[in-house]
Amino acid sequence: MDEIKILIINESTSQSIISDIWSGGIIFAGFFVNFYCLGNSVILQVLWGVIALMVVRAKGSPKIKRMAPLEALEYLTEKYGETGGDGS
Repeated sequence: MDEIKILIINESTSQSIISDIWSGGIIFAGFFVNFYCLGNSVILQVLWGVIALMVVRAKGSPKIKRMAPLEALEYLTEKYGETGGDGS
């Protein structure tokens, strides 16, 4: 099984939509500020383009897993046991 780095538990549809709008808005704001305030620098356009691609790519990453609370509990119990992974 792939190692999960980020576990999102019970994200509702509205939270997902808001998250997507926020991510897109931040990327758009970067392009907007570059165009109107910074003289449309090519270097900044490339930088924001790379950042936008990284955000889009991260959204579909297999290292980000969305689970219901019970699924997450089962996954974490299977992975770390009852002790929580610290051995105590």
